[in-house]
Amino acid sequence: MSRIAVIRFVVVTGAGIPRCAMTRRFTRTALYDLVWSEPLSTLAPRFGISGVALAKACRAAGIPVPERDRWARKRADKPVRHRPLPPRAPGAPDSVVLGGGRWTGWSTSDDRSAPLPPPPVFEEDVPALTARV
Repeated sequence: MSRIAVIRFVVVTGAGIPRCAMTRRFTRTALYDLVWSEPLSTLAPRFGISGVALAKACRAAGIPVPERDRWARKRADKPVRHRPLPPRAPGAPDSVVLGGGRWTGWSTSDDRSAPLPPPPVFEEDVPALTARV
């Protein structure tokens, strides 16, 4: 499985806070590796979002996030638990989009570009079905 990490331009706002001018797209695996490599509070500003927004994006994509005490325990050389990445939900895309304002969730552009399937054809009409049931 390939990992996608796109480098985008970063704009510094008047408050000196970096803000992504564009979105970043990650595979679930790449985002999982990033989230477990450093605290969300230091990772999220790189994407122009808060740690809470990053945690919500991970939760929506089915990516486990570290417990709040993980980094303190790791600095103290105490044992830490590393939860594995669960399999992707059936039908869920493998990409997560972050930054560029509000978190946009999973990319559904592929699903929207596909032609609509033909309407279903039923052997029995609704009044006949209602009378039978």
